Amino acid sequence: MSLFLGELLIRALYKDNIVLFPRYFTDRWYGKFHLRRMRPNMEFTHRSVDGVYHFQTNNQGFRNNSPISYSKKPGEIRVLVLGDSHTFGYEVNQLETYAAVAEQRLRDQGINATVINAGLSGTGTGEQLVFLEQEGYKYQPDYIVLGFFENDFDDNQKAAFFKVSNDTLQLVKQEHLPGVKIQNFIYQFKLFHWLGEHSYLYNFTFNTIWDFFKTLSLKKSHRTEAEQVNTHSGQISEADQELEKLLLNRLYQQTKPYAKLIILDIPTYQGHSSVPSMMEKYFSASADTFFHYPLHELVFKRAGNTHVPHGQQHISASTHRIFGEQIAAYIAGTLAKQP
Repeated sequence: MSLFLGELLIRALYKDNIVLFPRYFTDRWYGKFHLRRMRPNMEFTHRSVDGVYHFQTNNQGFRNNSPISYSKKPGEIRVLVLGDSHTFGYEVNQLETYAAVAEQRLRDQGINATVINAGLSGTGTGEQLVFLEQEGYKYQPDYIVLGFFENDFDDNQKAAFFKVSNDTLQLVKQEHLPGVKIQNFIYQFKLFHWLGEHSYLYNFTFNTIWDFFKTLSLKKSHRTEAEQVNTHSGQISEADQELEKLLLNRLYQQTKPYAKLIILDIPTYQGHSSVPSMMEKYFSASADTFFHYPLHELVFKRAGNTHVPHGQQHISASTHRIFGEQIAAYIAGTLAKQP
């Protein structure tokens, strides 16, 4: 009875402010690295005041409808998409992510394309680089898309796979599994699946605890108030800039032999570029193409809100669509130039 009354109270007071976004994480070993990933072969929903969004993960935990093997079919073009919850598409439906849009646009042009959505909430460039080097390359991508968002600077610090030492990138750890052990335990029980997708009291409690440990993790990375990321005004520590530069450089150098690198500048909640002005040239130099948000700002805003208005304000379906179309246009253009 107390739980029932608690559920009614939370719904009455906070329903419009609470999101029901279950984080179906689990773990997997990639060589010597122990990383988190989405739970494979899942079907679930996200709910907020903005709507209900349907999700499906394949056998590898990617947000794709079908299994994807390491080997490619003859004539198949593969695109591996890396990023955080914006890339995964926390507040859009399965076929509305920019990965899915790019795949459909390419297929509409007669290109046999498979676009792998390997986005994962809470990851930064460092964690995405580790995944690419240990697992992502095995899918033989011809193109790699990196969705960069402003909090990637913080996420690099929280995961702390790398540090800068004598102007070089140094690996310092091989595991990052925040909250995964408890999720592996509770998600053995179907009750918690149902609660995560339907109970406001459960999500209020879960999100409060989750946010507490996220804040604690950030504090452990020794970030001071003055060092917090404020990308659109250019306020970011030199240490964070240097780490991101070296991560991008390594990612670009690693992918050059087999794939073209596309970097997306995902707009901030305030409608600014996620890339600090002092790093714009470096992002351009560290990719085969860099879709810089300010150059396309009017296109995005004419299409509608760049982010969903409530919930956790992830990028909207219209923003995903434009990014997907840009990716497809670039890939189709490069393929047309090949002999």
